[in-house]
Amino acid sequence: MLAQVIENYGVSVIRHQAKTPGGYYAIDHTGGVFIVDQRGKLRNPHPADADTLGVEVRGILAEKDAN
Repeated sequence: MLAQVIENYGVSVIRHQAKTPGGYYAIDHTGGVFIVDQRGKLRNPHPADADTLGVEVRGILAEKDAN
């Protein structure tokens, strides 16, 4: 399921090998907030400030209430 999310939303993931066998490893990944509606559609494909994200979330919640 995680691979599907990575593919569907264009998330970048890079795993760095551990320096020693069985040791800790690092993962670099896309950072940010993803807002996804009830149909799985990404609703904020560009970085946005908190106010803009709030407007988008309220809009999605209003859609849910209308259905």
